[in-house]
Amino acid sequence: KDTPKLTEKARTIEDLVNRAITSASHLAHRLRPGFLDCFGIIAAIEIEAQEFSKRSGISCTIIKSQESIELPEAYSITLFRVCQEALSNIMYHAEASNVVVSIKEGNGKICLTITDDGKGFYPDQHKQSSGLTRIRERAASINGELTIQSEPGKGTTVCVCITK
Repeated sequence: KDTPKLTEKARTIEDLVNRAITSASHLAHRLRPGFLDCFGIIAAIEIEAQEFSKRSGISCTIIKSQESIELPEAYSITLFRVCQEALSNIMYHAEASNVVVSIKEGNGKICLTITDDGKGFYPDQHKQSSGLTRIRERAASINGELTIQSEPGKGTTVCVCITK
């Protein structure tokens, strides 16, 4: 307290440490969200969609066939990561106003569909896109059937279906 410069430096260090702790916490959450384990894939996607809306200002609606779906851990993590990647792509590239995330189970399949009303694109011209490549790789890792439908001016739909 007797040295104002030292006190100010200590406050700066404390602020930096607090920001580092917050950043590390957010990173840990993004790597392995605990609510995925506790509450399942549907709740995890609902929470991610709410966070996406807060970060981006883009409206996000969730459609679900039921309140919970039982999945092996690898499938849950992969579908969650596909959802995160698709929402990230929308936030940074789509110029969308609305997003609908649908997760439905039926006929022995689980389908995750993310649709936006953004500017769209020609999928064949974006095969090397890093975000789409990660989605393709994740879907392939669980033998998921991936479809990407888009056209300039007509938004985009990303759908991954897995056989349960």
